[in-house]
Amino acid sequence: MATQNKLTKRILKEFSDAQGSSKFDFLYDETGIFHDMTGNSGMPYCYIKFKVESGAYAGQIHVLQLQLRYGHGKNEYIYPVCPPNVIFITPIFHPNISEAGGSICVDVLNTENWSPLCGFSAIVSSIILLLDMPNNSSPLNGSAATANAKKSAEEYKKMCEEHYKKHLTGSSKAKIILDTDFKKLV
Repeated sequence: MATQNKLTKRILKEFSDAQGSSKFDFLYDETGIFHDMTGNSGMPYCYIKFKVESGAYAGQIHVLQLQLRYGHGKNEYIYPVCPPNVIFITPIFHPNISEAGGSICVDVLNTENWSPLCGFSAIVSSIILLLDMPNNSSPLNGSAATANAKKSAEEYKKMCEEHYKKHLTGSSKAKIILDTDFKKLV
């Protein structure tokens, strides 16, 4: 019981810190505003929206979806003891991010490398660093890894911009979530 209370206090503090962040906008979707769009019927998700300031994705605004509790039984993962399940909701053409589902390959989110000391801000910082420094030798998206390795920086940036614009359509759940003012929902 005491451990549960410590976890709850930790998560509530993280929510408070995240809502005051100047690096990103944060929403804990407790009421399920986006449940129908994401197919989630269980634990509420958290969403983090941030603008990329540099590199191939400069100027793009992205949304991450964080699931703090996932899995079942012996394979149940609960944040902060385990890393959250984090995916990109917005489209992104990147070697270490899956085009189908937005899964992210970054060490900080790997259960073997996870430290409960990591918080939302550290996760976002690691993902932003990954955007600037992709790992082409461990791709989730082979075509992005090939393009990143073989194209000039300008050509690759143009490909990333075109992919973002093409797949971010007016009725997509990514576009709807992206257009939502998180601060008005808090």
